[in-house]
Amino acid sequence: MYGDIQNLETHLRKNREALKKLNSENYEIIAEGLGIRADTVESAEELKQIIQVTITNLEKQLELEKKIKNTKKETIPEMPHSKIYTEPPRQTQSAEDMADEMDALLEKEGLLNQELEITYGIERIAMFLQEVDNVFKIEWNDSWKYGDIHMESERQFSTYNFDRADVKMLRRIFDMYESECLKLLEEDLYLPAYDYCMKCSHVFNLMHARGALSVNERTSYITRIRKLANGCAKKYIQKLKGEK
Repeated sequence: MYGDIQNLETHLRKNREALKKLNSENYEIIAEGLGIRADTVESAEELKQIIQVTITNLEKQLELEKKIKNTKKETIPEMPHSKIYTEPPRQTQSAEDMADEMDALLEKEGLLNQELEITYGIERIAMFLQEVDNVFKIEWNDSWKYGDIHMESERQFSTYNFDRADVKMLRRIFDMYESECLKLLEEDLYLPAYDYCMKCSHVFNLMHARGALSVNERTSYITRIRKLANGCAKKYIQKLKGEK
């Protein structure tokens, strides 16, 4: 997400150094040094939590990147050129056969007539049933394919999300939505507050897609959204319990 191993190690070292400085330096200065606006962090303790979460995420990602790199180094031994190696043909099942097999399994387990939640996207299921390898090839009806309906939408929103979204504007909008959410929570209007919490999440995703957030900024924004969601949940629970 944030580049190669060297880049990850640099970010990790920077955060560890910042964590050590927290006890002796102004936390607002440290926040600014990490690319986090000082006015979005309420205390040194909050900044400490942001840095600790960032360090944990970086360590996990660094470990993963190193594993991937080591895996790529493993080479397959060369085969003698005098021999021809062919993979045995795979036996494939039709969508109908696989569906019948699944029905038999569900019936055996006594689940065939139970209400089940489909957790896969409907498009993936349609791709499987129609045996196509591209979502835009799904037959919508006898005349239209999925791509005929959604391809232009995909193109336009991808262009906006990854290339055109105004990051400065998005930062301002996030602050406005966050402020409105907090104000609504103070007035016990937790449902519209939650709506603004979701708007904040959407704006964050746009900024993230644009690659506009530093490692620490990402953690900071997630922390701010979590606070809003937590506030909405607490108000909802209080309402259920009849508390004020």
